[in-house]
Amino acid sequence: MSDWEFVKNRTATEGAVWKSTDGLLYKRTGGEDLRAETEFQQLAANLGYPVPEIVDSGSEDGRYFVVERAIGDTSLHEEALADAGRDGQVSYQVISTAAAVASKLLQAQARHPLPAAPWFEKAAFAAEVFEENPDLDIPRVTHLQGAPGHRPHGGRPALARDARHTG
Repeated sequence: MSDWEFVKNRTATEGAVWKSTDGLLYKRTGGEDLRAETEFQQLAANLGYPVPEIVDSGSEDGRYFVVERAIGDTSLHEEALADAGRDGQVSYQVISTAAAVASKLLQAQARHPLPAAPWFEKAAFAAEVFEENPDLDIPRVTHLQGAPGHRPHGGRPALARDARHTG
């Protein structure tokens, strides 16, 4: 991986995240679960969900990989934290961008309701979330299981993706 710089180990499963030396691409490596996640991501992109563009995928050295186009150096989450750290307020630009991403996400969900992929419970740490927040286990939240898997918090501009959890 001489053209790639290590970023971090993936958090939800085995594998790692790499960034191209020119900063234009990200590469995730993993096993069969990454292949299933990639197929779902391609489906989501085709349905209009704001997800990273996949430019390559396949097997290499016995491991599955997916290459995505980079879309910025900071996430909306990081930008919001930086704003709040300066003066306690999140800028209009960050809020406006987050609202635009959320709008794209909600429009895609309304147009194409799909069941969550089997890997979503694991990738979203759903069991841990419900264990730590038992008040979330109510009928309204249960209906969310019918929503397509996505990473809405901290997404980068134009995407519902969180770099902290793409691993």
